[in-house]
Amino acid sequence: MRPILQFVPLSKRLLRIVWPFLLVVILLVALSDISMNIMSSVRAYVSGESLWSKAQKESVAALNVYGRTLAEGDWQRSRYRWATAARAKSWNGPSPTWPLPGRASSMAATILKTSTE
Repeated sequence: MRPILQFVPLSKRLLRIVWPFLLVVILLVALSDISMNIMSSVRAYVSGESLWSKAQKESVAALNVYGRTLAEGDWQRSRYRWATAARAKSWNGPSPTWPLPGRASSMAATILKTSTE
């Protein structure tokens, strides 16, 4: 008995042997591209979240300083840092839910805090 592949031209035989390997290579390239895109997205999200949390922490610290000193410069610094935190959060999603208190409510909170201590 003669093998069936003997009657098939060489180019078709080569194609039958090589196509599974080509398919695997194409799938691996596509999979690596998808995984790189996912990794890039996750890194960007984590970086934005880091910026937001750092700016929020600095805003709260500046607001605490303002609560002790009641200096106009400290108030402006806390507002600037809160705006930075809000901008950083807007890159990842909605703005933070708790608003920066107005000057009067901040003073009232300071008075209440010092009166209870």
